[in-house]
Amino acid sequence: MLTAVIAAGVGVGAGFLGAFLGDGLLQAPVLDPQVVAEGKFLYQENCATDCHGGMGEGQLGWEVPNPNGARGAPPHNSTGHTWMHSDLELYRAVRDGLPADERTGADSEMLPFRDELSPEQIRAVITYLKSLWTDGQRAYQARESIEHPFR
Repeated sequence: MLTAVIAAGVGVGAGFLGAFLGDGLLQAPVLDPQVVAEGKFLYQENCATDCHGGMGEGQLGWEVPNPNGARGAPPHNSTGHTWMHSDLELYRAVRDGLPADERTGADSEMLPFRDELSPEQIRAVITYLKSLWTDGQRAYQARESIEHPFR
């Protein structure tokens, strides 16, 4: 695990990470195509248009706070950092929205979807996001989720 964290921290290609997890290779989980399709539909309906983009590319300049101090919607594809978060962290972010960034003081415009999406639909959206990542990224994220699964 430490090796994976160090490798991620120095920018080694994400596809390379799978070989360095724990005592051996943790395979990227196989994603259920029906759940991916449902998640893609829900993502397109709820997340893509005004925020994260149709291919999970995020908003242009998302890293820079806007005049209100909020950061834009980050990419959820393989160019972003979503894959570094556990299933539980991702689930809570979608369900509850995101508070202001305590580290930087920047506000977040990620609103909660608890009233729009059921728990199963939130899981489907997250499963779709996983389909946008490399095998190495999915393997890393699966390892992060062992102790922090969906709840």
